Amino acid sequence: MGAQGCAASCNAAGAAGEKPARITFLVLFLFSALVAIFLKEFGASLLKDLGSFASLCTADKCIGDQAVYRVSFANVVFYGFMTMFCPVCTFLHRQAWQAKIPGYLLILVGSFFIPNEFFESYEPVARSFSIVFLVLQVVILVEFAYDMHEILTKWAEDADAQLGGGLGVTSETTSCDMMNKWRVLYLTTCIGLSLFWLGGSIAMFVHFDCPEANWYTALALLGGLLAMVGSCFSPVGGWLPGATIAAYTVWLTGSALTSSEDGSCNPFKTTDSDTAMWTGVFVAVVSMVYTSYSVATSFTDAFDCCALSKSSANQNEADAEEDRVDAFRSIVAGDVEMAPVGDTKKSKPVGEAKAEETKTDSTAAAPAAAKVGCNSDSFQTFIFHLTLLCAGFYMAMVLTNWASIVKSNSDLTNSNGSTNVRVQLGVSDTSMWVKLSCTWLTLGLYYWTLIAPLVLTGRSFHGDASNQ
Repeated sequence: MGAQGCAASCNAAGAAGEKPARITFLVLFLFSALVAIFLKEFGASLLKDLGSFASLCTADKCIGDQAVYRVSFANVVFYGFMTMFCPVCTFLHRQAWQAKIPGYLLILVGSFFIPNEFFESYEPVARSFSIVFLVLQVVILVEFAYDMHEILTKWAEDADAQLGGGLGVTSETTSCDMMNKWRVLYLTTCIGLSLFWLGGSIAMFVHFDCPEANWYTALALLGGLLAMVGSCFSPVGGWLPGATIAAYTVWLTGSALTSSEDGSCNPFKTTDSDTAMWTGVFVAVVSMVYTSYSVATSFTDAFDCCALSKSSANQNEADAEEDRVDAFRSIVAGDVEMAPVGDTKKSKPVGEAKAEETKTDSTAAAPAAAKVGCNSDSFQTFIFHLTLLCAGFYMAMVLTNWASIVKSNSDLTNSNGSTNVRVQLGVSDTSMWVKLSCTWLTLGLYYWTLIAPLVLTGRSFHGDASNQ
């Protein structure tokens, strides 16, 4: 009773809204990302006197990377704790900010007193969970492309219906007012994304003049073309999803080629451009925050994880309908159950009485079935914090060239004796291969969404009438 009472009070206290809670967690994560970026670029003078930074490499670049790892570790600890306890305690998830924020700051400050050697073991763990986050990011991108197609298409169809019915049309209505602005926006977006795909491919052929880069560029060009053609002929898609994937594929391939360490193939390797660096940082931070916000609400739709629960509820409803048919047949047949003497209730057919009992049981069973593995509160809360946990690991990778941490000062010395203390963000072969792999994963997943409706005919997908 004591444990049940504690659990009840924990969940009963969660009166604050779900959306404000998620936004606050995301703001906290965004704050940590900005702190990590600042310390990476400007924190060496502030941290070099700490004893925990005295081992391994002590150059400014190394101190900046180690600072990023400590902020990443603080996020992992904090959101790991939230992943374990918030799904079972609404109060902890939605409230208690007076304790959570100071607690997070204590974890963040305390992580800077952990010796550098600890983070040598932290690298492979962060790398593994970062791959999980990248997969989630790809899934959300594909989901976003389809959602934008459906939203703009619906708005355009609604506008067509209004214009066709003469709603809002007066004598002062101009031809411009009669134009379907949503359809124009849809076409303009598709054309813009397609031009970015084509122009980006041409630019990569021009600037990255080596066989390896030309091969990757050709894959991006043909892969994007196949995505757009397949999308236009798919029963669940349109031009916009394919154009979105094509543009993203070219952009990510270009980003991968600029990360190559091969100077003969990457003319931007030695470019000391703050614009390029901060653009990469901005994209990384936006992707982490947007993916973390979207994945909890889109996870169940993208993976259809509630299909079993919905099927159980639908089956219960079908059984109840069958019982109602049997009850009607029993009335016609005269199979009636007489009420006891003195009972004021009307007599009911045996089948109808059984049908009501079954209906009651089915009605009670349907919500129970829907809660199995797909509780809209606890399950999505778990996914939300798990995504932020993975994003914390991903922060360590994307801001340190995917674990290319310099472990000693001698590693900063080139063969000619010169020292390159400031290495451009994102330039490493590891980073290049991660981005290329993510590109191919995106294309593969999107191709599957085009093929799946033709193969899995018994399921509903984006754009299906059965899914509306």
